[in-house]
Amino acid sequence: MAWKYKLAPITALHTVHNACRTAIEEKQLIVLIGKTGYGKSIGLLSYKKGNQNECIYSAIKPAQRAKGYFSGLIHTLHGNPGDETVFKQSYIHWLIEKSSFEIMARKTPSLLIVDEAGNFKRNSQSFLRQIWDNIGGKCGMIISGPSRYEKNLHQWNEDDSSGIPEFVSRINNWITIPEPSYDDISLICLRNNIEDKKVIQYIYENSPHLRRVKSYVMAHHEDLLGLQQLKML
Repeated sequence: MAWKYKLAPITALHTVHNACRTAIEEKQLIVLIGKTGYGKSIGLLSYKKGNQNECIYSAIKPAQRAKGYFSGLIHTLHGNPGDETVFKQSYIHWLIEKSSFEIMARKTPSLLIVDEAGNFKRNSQSFLRQIWDNIGGKCGMIISGPSRYEKNLHQWNEDDSSGIPEFVSRINNWITIPEPSYDDISLICLRNNIEDKKVIQYIYENSPHLRRVKSYVMAHHEDLLGLQQLKML
């Protein structure tokens, strides 16, 4: 039977969960920044799993246009509102207004999570500001992206790119996801029944991100039980 990988309450998860709680409790717009594989999406998805009633999770796909994202968001919010092609043929501002209305109509306080926001091009970032203008004051919003996303936003802000200064000025807080520490990796290993300190040390030294950690853990449980076998991966 294949090993079922278990999450552990590492620093990144605590950081993400605290940011989500702050955003919804204080109705803030918070940007989460972290290198790829540091645990942003894992933390957001685990928070959503434990808070289904309040969370609206969405992710912007690579090269996805704003229309595609917001039409998908409407489907997430409304369940099955009809033929998605109808929304894709609609004006972008109508899609944003429709999304905002659905969020505001929810009976419980909501947290809109926009993961992988770095996949939006510069001109599309202002649409995130537009939806925040509509829901801010009643809901919280988390926007997540890699390190380059923060760099791009600051650069576009300095360049006075259309809509970017207005967007950046609305951000209440920037939170950086920390690099996984030895204690974090050790906690993951112990949660996944790996207690050999040499194996834990090897995984830590050879894992630049959490995806690699998971690969090593899974390999360990596929009968690659020793340090020498790990070195051959």
